Amino acid sequence: MLIQERMNAAFRIISRLQNQNISTETNAPCSGSSPLIAIHHAKYYRDSDYQLSLGPGPFVTALESATGVQAHVVGKPPS
Repeated sequence: MLIQERMNAAFRIISRLQNQNISTETNAPCSGSSPLIAIHHAKYYRDSDYQLSLGPGPFVTALESATGVQAHVVGKPPS
């Protein structure tokens, strides 16, 4: 399944970066930065055909739970 493969790949990258404590931007040692960046935590959104679709929230939450890393959210603030 394509989604499972991508989530597993993301999990492995985040875990490796967290274990190595490496910055994702500069590949330099860092502390306090998160290797997981999210645009927002929305559970769903209404897409172009006005149907509800999953947003990034469920995927971000799954990766946070699996890796123990809190995402750095750069977009829409939680409401």
